[in-house]
Amino acid sequence: ILLNSNGFRTGKRSNKWLSNQSIQLTENLFLEDALIFDDLESRYLLIESPKINEKVKVGWHNYPHMGIWKPLNNAPFICIEPWNGMADEDNLNNDFKDKYGVLNLNPDKNFECFYTIENIIE
Repeated sequence: ILLNSNGFRTGKRSNKWLSNQSIQLTENLFLEDALIFDDLESRYLLIESPKINEKVKVGWHNYPHMGIWKPLNNAPFICIEPWNGMADEDNLNNDFKDKYGVLNLNPDKNFECFYTIENIIE
């Protein structure tokens, strides 16, 4: 899902970052903004470094969307965020009930979601 320069969803999609179901982390990857994925079939993300023998596995349950981003200040980390909602489109009326991905629960109902972070050293 692509965002415009104001951080709103454009309604457009791209998979230009994907190659064989993987994303190469580069300095320029996040220049346009976050990478946003929805309707993911996978329930985990594995981050591997070609320089060290460590991996990080982020898993999630009941999150339909995933945001991956990095601050533009040369931060030495990326942010991996399972989401249950996301930014609006620019042309929406901003009524909360119309937001994309909002979960509506009756007062007597529960909803559970969680994520895990695992450091794998080989």
